Amino acid sequence: AVNISVQDIRTVLDRNFLTCVFSCKAVVPEMIERKSGKIIIIGSIAALTGLTGSAIYASAKAAVHEYGRCLALQLRPHDINVNVIAPGDTVTERFLASRQTEDARKVHSGTLDRYGWPGEIAAAVEFLALDASSFISGQVIRVDGGCQTWPS
Repeated sequence: AVNISVQDIRTVLDRNFLTCVFSCKAVVPEMIERKSGKIIIIGSIAALTGLTGSAIYASAKAAVHEYGRCLALQLRPHDINVNVIAPGDTVTERFLASRQTEDARKVHSGTLDRYGWPGEIAAAVEFLALDASSFISGQVIRVDGGCQTWPS
């Protein structure tokens, strides 16, 4: 948390928080004009608990979560939904390249004590994009197989 260079802090914040803010700034004005829209932000379960090895990443994702909640409140009068998906450990190239993984957790079914798969995250995003989610806004939805079950 304290032994990280200022440049590395800025890089993590730029990549994980400011890209979210700038993307929303680019699309929200048009949504306000047409009085409709859905914003789905990708956060992380890392934002919901302290991490010894990734304090700045977890903090950046916590900022993403809170930004999503604030944006949801601001955009309510314009009929714009804003939600955050918080994936758990998900099998991607970056995930596999950045840590040691357990082969037994690289299964697709039979247990929730496993890694997630990109399609499972995409399915949650898809649901939030559908009309079926029209009254859901301001939420952080964990997609982590029940890894974290405490209130957010």
